[in-house]
Amino acid sequence: MPLLRLGDPTWIRVAIVAIVILSMTAHLGLGLPISVIYLILLIVVPEANTSAEKLQMRGQPVTIQNIEKEVRDAMTTAGQSINTFVKENDTRSRVSTAAVSILKGLAKIVLVFVIMVSFVLMLVLAGLFFGFSLLSSASLTDLTHLLVSSRYTIMLFNIGTLLAMGIPIVFVMYYSIRFLTNSKAKNPIMKRALLGGWFAGIIILIFSVTSVYKHFVAADTTVQKIQLISPHGGTLRVQMADTLGNVIVFKNKDNEEISSLVHISGLSRTDYGFAFNDLKLEIAVSPDSNFYVEKVAFSRGSNFTDANSNIQMIHYKFSQTDTTLNLDEKFELPKEGKWRGQKLKIRIYVPEGKRITFADNIDQVNVSVKGNDYFDDMLAGKTLQIEGGRVKCPDCKEKVITSGGS
Repeated sequence: MPLLRLGDPTWIRVAIVAIVILSMTAHLGLGLPISVIYLILLIVVPEANTSAEKLQMRGQPVTIQNIEKEVRDAMTTAGQSINTFVKENDTRSRVSTAAVSILKGLAKIVLVFVIMVSFVLMLVLAGLFFGFSLLSSASLTDLTHLLVSSRYTIMLFNIGTLLAMGIPIVFVMYYSIRFLTNSKAKNPIMKRALLGGWFAGIIILIFSVTSVYKHFVAADTTVQKIQLISPHGGTLRVQMADTLGNVIVFKNKDNEEISSLVHISGLSRTDYGFAFNDLKLEIAVSPDSNFYVEKVAFSRGSNFTDANSNIQMIHYKFSQTDTTLNLDEKFELPKEGKWRGQKLKIRIYVPEGKRITFADNIDQVNVSVKGNDYFDDMLAGKTLQIEGGRVKCPDCKEKVITSGGS
C-alpha cells in the first residue's frame, strides 16, 4: 500500500523537514522528537530487497505490471553492468566512467549544500511569517492602522509571501532529496496543487502590495515660514527642549529601557499617536534683518490632495523664550493619521551681523548649513555668525562655511 497514498515518499521527507523548521520557529518542541523518530526508523526499517519491497519503498502499487517492469529494469541494469565490465579494458571508457562518478559525487555535495541553504531560507521565511502575523494581530491595531486601512491587508501579504516564496523552496528541497535518494516515484497531483498554490500566492502578494503602493504614488511639499522675536544681544541659542524650556535628556541607547510593546528604530508610541525622530535641522542666511523658523514638510499620498492632507497631519512643537529657541527632537502623527513617508526639516534663518549658538544636545538631530555639508552634525556647542552674507564659525577649524544667501 503506498505510504499515505502520496505515491512519492520524497514528500514525506520534505514534510518532515518543514515540520522540524516550523516547530523550531514556533517553539513547539516537536523538532527533536520527530528527528529522533525519523533517524530510528531510518536504522530499524529493513532494506528493500525484493521487487515488491522496492515498489513499496518508492510508493508504487504492487501489481503484476509494476513487478514485471521492476524485473526488466533490473535485467537492463545487470546487462549494462556486464557490458561495462566487458569494456573495462577500454581506457577511455574507464576514464569516462570515473569522470561521471566524480561529477555525480560533486553534484550530491552541491545538492546537500542546496538543502542546507533551503533549510535556512525556510527558517527565515517562517520567522517573517510569524513576525507579520504578530503585526496583524489585534494587540498592534494602532501600528497596523498607521500603514494600512485594514490589518487584513498585512495578513494577505503574509499569506502571499509564504506561498510565493515557500513553495519554490519546497520544490528545490523535493528535487534535491529525490536526486540524492534516487527516487523515481511521481505524484503529478501534488505538483499541480503546489503550482496552483504558488500562482495564488503571486496574485495575493501583488494585490496586497498594490493596495499599499497606491497610497505612495504622489508627493507634495509645503513650506511654512515663521518670524521669530529678535533675541537680546543678537544671539539666538538653539537647544532640544519641550515647549516649556525643559531640556531633553537623551538616554544612552545601550542602557535604554524598552517599556512599550512597539519600539522600532526612529518610531515610538505617544499619547498623541506616533512620534518620528527623523528630524533635520538646517541653518541659512536670512534675506532681511529678522530671524525665521521655516518648516519644510514632505509626504506622499494617493494624489496631491491626499499628500497635502498627510502633511497637515504632521504635528511639531517649538517655542522661543527671548534668546532661546526650544526645538522638539521629533514630530508626531495622530492615531488616526497614516504614515506616508512624512519628513520634516526645520530651517533657521540668521540675519546679517547676528549669531546662533547650539546646545550640546543638538547633536541628537541631523544639523547642516544650507549649501555646504562640510560641518554636518558637528555644530554641538559651536557658534555661527553672519558676516558679509557669509556664515562663519569662530569655533571651527574652517572659519567660512558658506557664501550663499537664502
